[in-house]
Amino acid sequence: MNQQKLHELADLALADLSGAWNIPDEFLARYTELIVKECMQVAKEYQNRGGNCYVDNMIAEHFGVEE
Repeated sequence: MNQQKLHELADLALADLSGAWNIPDEFLARYTELIVKECMQVAKEYQNRGGNCYVDNMIAEHFGVEE
């Protein structure tokens, strides 16, 4: 997983929250990887219905996740 993107998204998510948050990097990495893979699965289902056949690959490449 692209660590820079991971931390960028985490910073955005935490920006509006008050208080200190101590989320382990390992949890955050696994959690976001699962979300990205879910998005890839939705894209594949879209592709199977005749949509853009590269959407899932674009998602994987953007987030640095292997299928």
